[in-house]
Amino acid sequence: MQIEEANPYGATSPEAIAQFEARRGVLLPPDDKQFLPNSNGGYSTPNVFEVPGWHGQGSSLLMFYGIRLVIPARSIAYPVHCPGKGTPC
Repeated sequence: MQIEEANPYGATSPEAIAQFEARRGVLLPPDDKQFLPNSNGGYSTPNVFEVPGWHGQGSSLLMFYGIRLVIPARSIAYPVHCPGKGTPC
C-alpha cells in the first residue's frame, strides 16, 4: 500500500499532535502518533482490500484523515463547539 498526496493538512510533529490532543481532550493511539508525522492524511493505493473469510468482496479505504491545528480563512469548514465548553473542540 502506498499513501498518495501525503500531508494534505501540512506537516505535523509530536508537539502539534500533543496540542491537538490537549485542545480536544483526547488521546490518540500510539500507532496514530507514529503515523501522523510521516503522513498527515492522504489517500491509499490500492484502496480496496480483500478480507479473508469475509462474506463481501473486500473492504475499501478511501482516505486517511490528518490533523489541522488552524483552519485557513479560505476553508468552508466551521469549528465544532463542544457541549458545555463554549469553545471549539
